[in-house]
Parts: sequence; structure tokens; C-alpha cells
Amino acid sequence: MYIKKDEELVGYVSYFNYNPLNRSAELGILIAPEERKKGYAKDAIKTLTRYLFLYHGLNKVYVQTAHYNKGAKKLLEKLGFQQDAALRNHYYHDGEFHTGYIYSLLLFEFE
Repeated sequence: MYIKKDEELVGYVSYFNYNPLNRSAELGILIAPEERKKGYAKDAIKTLTRYLFLYHGLNKVYVQTAHYNKGAKKLLEKLGFQQDAALRNHYYHDGEFHTGYIYSLLLFEFE
């Protein structure tokens, strides 16, 4: 799903690692730096999550993010996602290894 403002692309949200047996999928989102903190990510995640739960019968959606991505962690928690796991030295960024986190939202937790 592409996110547009005045016909200009500002980001996208997608799902992948779809697992019909476990009824789960991973979400990915990217918003242009100058368009962050304007509600696009929140609306996109809510829309895609609703779609996956209601039309694909999923039980869980999950997201991975690095520990230094404080905005993503705060947004996911605000949307009801819970931290499930820490992935030690999972991301290599700026010459260092960083911990990653997996956040998930279950169907019964969805608004």
C-alpha cells in the first residue's frame, strides 16, 4: 500500500512472510524522513492490520525494528503491539551491532 499526500509518494506499508498455517504475517513500513510524525504510519498500520485481520483471517501481525528506532517502538506500543522478543546484535548500523525487537499484535487485542 502506497501512502500519498497531494499525489506525492510519502511512504509505503506492506506485509510479507505470510504464513497461512499459523495465520500470521510481518509488516514493514517506510515513511520519508520529512513526512514522519504526521500520522501517516499510524493510519497505514491500522488500515493494513484491520485488512489482514478481517479479510485474511490472521491471528497475529508482527513487526521487527531496531532498538534505536524510538519512534517506531513508541508508535507500535501506542497501537497496542507488545514486545515479544529481543534479537541480540541483529542490526549492523553506523559501524556497530544493535539489538532488534519483535513486536506483535494479536487478533483479540485489536480494537
